Amino acid sequence: MKQYILLGLLSFILSTALLGQNDFKPGYILKTTGDTVHGYINLRSNYLNGKECEFRPVLIGESSFYLPGQILSYRVENTKMYVTKTVELDHKTQTLFMEFLVDGVIDLYYYKDLQNEYYFVEKEGALYPLTNEERELIRDDVRYRQNSNQYKGMLTFIFNDAPEIATKINRTPFEYKALINLTKDYHAMVCGNEVCIDYTKSTYLKINLEPTIGYIHSSLGLETSTDKGKDDQPSIGLNLRFSPYKIKDSWNVLFGVNFSKNHFRKEFTSLLYVETEWLSRIELDYQTLRVPISVEYSFPTKKIQPVISLGFTSVFLMNREHEARYINTFTLNGEVVQVDGGLIDTDFRKFNIAVNAGVGLKYNIDENSSVYVTTLFEYRKPYVNFNHLLDYLSTTSTIWNVGYSFCINKK
Repeated sequence: MKQYILLGLLSFILSTALLGQNDFKPGYILKTTGDTVHGYINLRSNYLNGKECEFRPVLIGESSFYLPGQILSYRVENTKMYVTKTVELDHKTQTLFMEFLVDGVIDLYYYKDLQNEYYFVEKEGALYPLTNEERELIRDDVRYRQNSNQYKGMLTFIFNDAPEIATKINRTPFEYKALINLTKDYHAMVCGNEVCIDYTKSTYLKINLEPTIGYIHSSLGLETSTDKGKDDQPSIGLNLRFSPYKIKDSWNVLFGVNFSKNHFRKEFTSLLYVETEWLSRIELDYQTLRVPISVEYSFPTKKIQPVISLGFTSVFLMNREHEARYINTFTLNGEVVQVDGGLIDTDFRKFNIAVNAGVGLKYNIDENSSVYVTTLFEYRKPYVNFNHLLDYLSTTSTIWNVGYSFCINKK
């Protein structure tokens, strides 16, 4: 039953995160008249940012929606800038909001639709597309797929007044940060006295280290049985939090390790293997090393942020001791008597797979550090089932954590 509750919670969290996309941040719009209007801009995904700008003059108020061409540009302070550009895409002329990456001797722009990413460079008023399309080649009746690397030839042509950069062009992958760095390097070579503006300087990959302490309440179940074994243990852990530079900062990816212990001793009445109920006593003692991978969404508030998460956990059971015994029961003089029926030959798997969902609150001390409390709901089972008694075990845990997060790659 609890696994269905967990699945329902996972669905709720995912739908809530997908629908709760309002993330208004200070910024401004530049109208076609040249007037600058300050207010708040809804920072969404790169795809939606390229389609329209949602603007509010005050944080709590009505939104105005601007399409590309209705304003010249918009800027989310310390995060991203978008400008109106008319380009040829998919054999059609389209007017779009393109992310302005670098403003220098050469300007670099980025646009993302549902399927593809596009880069453009602008030199002396002319806009050049950079592409790296995958092509199919046939050699000796064998089909190959190969990238065109068109962008390298185009950049070599555009950067022809700095021949020393040719080697860097050949080593540059068709990626966001790599193209930004290459454009800035070119600017430094040909125009070292003028400032080159990197509008993405605040959108680098941010990494936080997070020590945690916690408390875990676990419930052990056996298939076909309604009996539950209980255990409560402290835990310690360490997480690495990654804030990807091309994804809005409400979404984070977490990798971690968590150490605790478990001890269970419980009698289970079940129908495993037979059609009549029988009784077994299971005792387990082990150390638990969890390695979770999760995606977390932070709701767009200021100092105190609600958070929700979804993830999978690899659970390693170490220093395992286990015992399973048959328990025979009968009635003697009106009383139920239990007699040890001997050991049950069963393996105890050292690896479990778990799914988890979490909720919590985060308090932002500053832009690089925070403290938080979270509650995680975890359901795990052995990764294989070879029809041994302990292969039918499942463990549901509620994990309360307190953590401190600090940035380890400040820029």
